[in-house]
Amino acid sequence: YAGLKCEEKRQCSPTFYGPNCTLLCRAPNSCSEGHFYCNAQGEKECLPGWSPINSCLTKTLPANIDQECSISTGCLNGGSCFNGSCCCPSNFT
Repeated sequence: YAGLKCEEKRQCSPTFYGPNCTLLCRAPNSCSEGHFYCNAQGEKECLPGWSPINSCLTKTLPANIDQECSISTGCLNGGSCFNGSCCCPSNFT
């Protein structure tokens, strides 16, 4: 670090962000809650390969090139591959 002032760099606890570590951001990565990460500002964003922005429940990669998908034909009925299995829409199992 170089500068005119040597100010303490605050290290936030996990799940807390912002200049005073007061912004809470929990980023689930599951079939039921979506696939998120927290950016540097403490805002939830979709993990790469997931959409739409508000839910992050749909995989954007085709099954045949998705390394998480052990099923080459993909999941049925709008499901998305995740950890070698399928995340199914709420009305399917």
